[in-house]
Amino acid sequence: MTPKRTSPGHLVTLAVITTLAAASLAAAQPTTYIASATAKLVTQASSKGSVDGTNASGALVGWAFDPASPSTPSTISIYMDGPRGTGRLIDSFPGNGPRPDVNLAFGINGKHGFSWQIPVSYQSRPHLWYVYQGGAGRSDALINGSPRVYPAIIASAVGSPQAIFTYATDKCSAVDIPDQPARAYRDAAGRVNLIASHYIVRRAVGDTLDSVVHQCAVIHESANDPVFGDFRYHEWLVAPYTLDGTTIYGYIHSEWYGNLARSACGGDTIDGWVNAITLAISHDGGASFRQPADYLVRYPVTPWRASFSCTPSHPTRYGDFNGTNIIARDGYYYKIFTYGSDPAVKPQQSGECLMRTNDLGRASSWEIWTGQGFMRSKTAPCFILPNLVNATSLTYNNYLKLYVAAEYIASRGFYFAVSPNLIDWSAPAPVSVGGLDPSSTPYSSLLDPADTSRNFENTGREPYLYYTQLHKGLDRDLMRVRIGFSYGR
Repeated sequence: MTPKRTSPGHLVTLAVITTLAAASLAAAQPTTYIASATAKLVTQASSKGSVDGTNASGALVGWAFDPASPSTPSTISIYMDGPRGTGRLIDSFPGNGPRPDVNLAFGINGKHGFSWQIPVSYQSRPHLWYVYQGGAGRSDALINGSPRVYPAIIASAVGSPQAIFTYATDKCSAVDIPDQPARAYRDAAGRVNLIASHYIVRRAVGDTLDSVVHQCAVIHESANDPVFGDFRYHEWLVAPYTLDGTTIYGYIHSEWYGNLARSACGGDTIDGWVNAITLAISHDGGASFRQPADYLVRYPVTPWRASFSCTPSHPTRYGDFNGTNIIARDGYYYKIFTYGSDPAVKPQQSGECLMRTNDLGRASSWEIWTGQGFMRSKTAPCFILPNLVNATSLTYNNYLKLYVAAEYIASRGFYFAVSPNLIDWSAPAPVSVGGLDPSSTPYSSLLDPADTSRNFENTGREPYLYYTQLHKGLDRDLMRVRIGFSYGR
């Protein structure tokens, strides 16, 4: 029986992701100007200030103070499209506007408010605005509530949901289900191949993304190899990419379960779960995939131990989980994945990481982002990207002129984040799709039928949001709904 999951590899960090999501979403909301709300925010975030929001003219409004010198106005520094070190310093000025609510809340004196007008030349399209207390030195403190995106980006449905695959009528076997975010590419004949499958992998094929038809032929089947270090037990082909339409590089989300080594785990695979990222290659346009000798991309180094718990109250889940598709940029190929540190790391580190390669056919060529640069390693811990929560899809949006990560946050629904460089990300913002139960619509991804790139790496103003609609048991359908991006204030 296939366990019900939110997304391949992401239930491993569900508790952590939920916590991160709540924190990020709280940071994304504008704060009020009343003292009680201000005090609550600072107490929870241990912050020295807040970006309360933007006004109608595009001014960043907030406050900040230094607890060591609360009566002295702070220096406010504004960076665009990245934090200090990667973003562009636009302005520094004293935050000396009156904020009596702040003084009342903290029992201090002085002036601590600021209102900084975003230049009109930067308001024609969205930018990420980072606000720091302090100058340009290492002692700067990023103020709570930033980065702030301005103009604000709104995403909402502009059509009704459509079924792409209906389990009741289209399935080829009981486990023929959409169990991953939808991916697409064009083969050498120009046909669109759409993959949103299970560990017995099938595809849909058609002349266009709008006309693909589900095929019963199996293109990759899990090896069911129980050896821990092989990482070839259950395998989802979640990130295909091709340069010529004939050779398809298929990056795999590979699950191994504690019950393969410890009978006490019983049939529970969710709570004793170890994951790796591997590579399989097709030389026939995606009709079949085989793993090369060099196939391990990322994997955990700690083997499963009999002492590891595998119960819902004390789960053991770790490894590298395959999050998004692959996207090309500046001679490299990038993807985001979810990292869960080994059990020995307390507290466990978990979140979204960035990886890249310049050789898709070589598993050992991938590098991870460390926060300072890229490092080649299959096993080293990676830098957790701030603000991202359960990224499942990655595209460059030609309307926004930003990268967009589609996200699914359990029990909350569809979200998205934007970035100018794949490293610095905005906080999650909701995608408004009415009438759906957010607890039963995982595996979100953005695909645009108008995109002419071979791997559907780009989206426009109105792409489709693909997702899985869960019913009872294995009954689930692949759906899509057209969404529109627009600017707000």
